[in-house]
Amino acid sequence: MNRNYLLALLALAALVGASLLFPARFYSPGPLSPGHRNIEDCSTCHKAFSKPRGNTCAIAACHDRAFWEKKKGLFMGHLETTGCMQCHTEHPAPDEPVTFIAPHDKAQGIECQRCHMVTAAHFPLADPDCSRCHITIGWKPARFNHMALKPEQTCSQCHKLPEKHARTDLACSNCHDSLAWKPAKINHMAMVKENICAKCHTLPSTHGATAEECSRCHDITKWKPARFDHATLGKGESCMKCHKLPPGHGATVEECSLCHDIGKWKPVRFDHSKLGQGQSCMKCHKLPPVHGATVEECSLCHDTAKWKPARFDHKTMGKGQSCIKCHKQPAKHVPLPEEQECSRCHLADKWKPAKFDHTALAPENPCYKCHRLPEKHFLTRVKCRSCHQTNSWKGARMDHSTLDAKAACISCHALPSRHFPTSDDCKRCHGTANWRTLTMDHRFPFQHGARRGGNKCVVCHPVSLEKYDCVSACHEHGSMGIRMEHLEEGIFDISHCARCHPTGREHEGEGRNGPSGERNFEGGGHDGKRDDDRHDGKRDDD
Repeated sequence: MNRNYLLALLALAALVGASLLFPARFYSPGPLSPGHRNIEDCSTCHKAFSKPRGNTCAIAACHDRAFWEKKKGLFMGHLETTGCMQCHTEHPAPDEPVTFIAPHDKAQGIECQRCHMVTAAHFPLADPDCSRCHITIGWKPARFNHMALKPEQTCSQCHKLPEKHARTDLACSNCHDSLAWKPAKINHMAMVKENICAKCHTLPSTHGATAEECSRCHDITKWKPARFDHATLGKGESCMKCHKLPPGHGATVEECSLCHDIGKWKPVRFDHSKLGQGQSCMKCHKLPPVHGATVEECSLCHDTAKWKPARFDHKTMGKGQSCIKCHKQPAKHVPLPEEQECSRCHLADKWKPAKFDHTALAPENPCYKCHRLPEKHFLTRVKCRSCHQTNSWKGARMDHSTLDAKAACISCHALPSRHFPTSDDCKRCHGTANWRTLTMDHRFPFQHGARRGGNKCVVCHPVSLEKYDCVSACHEHGSMGIRMEHLEEGIFDISHCARCHPTGREHEGEGRNGPSGERNFEGGGHDGKRDDDRHDGKRDDD
């Protein structure tokens, strides 16, 4: 009995201690909402062992007027409501929701506008009773019984016409029903016979001006294709009453029927032979933008059947006539002095190919007066004729032997993207006659691996020129066998063969690890004494 009593006292003491150390967590019936989770002092909202008062939240520093001004527009009633506990609760029990909305019962006499605002997208309301369309458990979808409307109530009291809707004073019910706006239905056959199309439809901008009824050309099922019997028009009727000239049409006062027929606008027919002599083409036609400026008659180059190809006998031009009077230089033409005659390069019957006798130029005339270096050409001060000829730009030649011995290749050439980085002189590997034929002296006997591919670079450089591989290229043993033999001599790095075997010989002064563990390349053979025999008495080619 004494033991049970002692255990009860210890448990009571533990509870009292926990309540003193963590009062908020000890007495709280459930977790606080995210907005209140950092509140540790119960007295912020409660008096000892009592519920918060109705206006506790409204007078608290965390829910002042500035706080609700930021929330304005969501629930406008908050600014005037102090009874927060009517809708919101805080940790009532571990499984209870933090926020609930009081029953939306009409008997309570609370209007929706007290807490809710009508959004900008909502159409204007004639009746402020939201319950006519919405229910309290969900705002959408809305419902509305249009059949309950009074006859004098119109659709426009709540709805507006879309921007692309035809302007009309007809009742919406003529085309739409209350269940769905689209698809619209309209019975044009029920329309009165008077011309009332204009009440709903406007003429397209490309339509000819007319006072005729639309039904003369169009029907009620579709706008195109239009039909019109021009034969019903009286003689003397002008096409311009309904049609306008297209933008590219020549200015004319002639009757349209002179070129066009009533069946279709194109192709155009026109008998130029009926025109009186002295009639200027410019009365109907304009010069194309690329045409040379001229005051000559069009018939000198063109005929009435077709515009192209044009003909022109340049031989009829008097001497001293400049080509520039009719022709302009192409954008890519080399710059020329104004006094330069086109005939020095071009013929009168065709523009290309051009000819030019560079030998007639004075020696002091540099090429760059007419030509520019291509984008891919390297920068140089050497004269163009050192590499190029006047009859052909490509097939350039360059005598590198004429260059100064100190001239660096890099001043004209750049390393290809696949070339490995190096600061060596290019001529150690390459010649001036051919870039690809290498003359690299590795100071290493290429015949060392001749039996495995000769002098091909890929034999020793299978991956890239920056790295070499002696094991797979020449030696009969695998990498593990070579590694084990070198480990016997205390050599751990076998990836740089040329450091110990600069001439390819088997034992010629390889280094070994010194006492400190570092490589020593100053010794004799692997051990300073080793001959060419293996431990098993066989010859070693590795």
